Amino acid sequence: MAVEIKLGAVTDARPLRALREFVAAHDCPLGLVINNDEKPRQLDERIVALPAASL
Repeated sequence: MAVEIKLGAVTDARPLRALREFVAAHDCPLGLVINNDEKPRQLDERIVALPAASL
């Protein structure tokens, strides 16, 4: 599983190009973005954002 950590509260799907490419190239089942958002969000077909507070 690929993991990326972002400081911001909301992560747009556009800046996740590198994570998206890594997930595809290594056939990862899921890419995970840890951020400071209020709730989990589906950012892409195989990329999910989770709030750090929920961990």
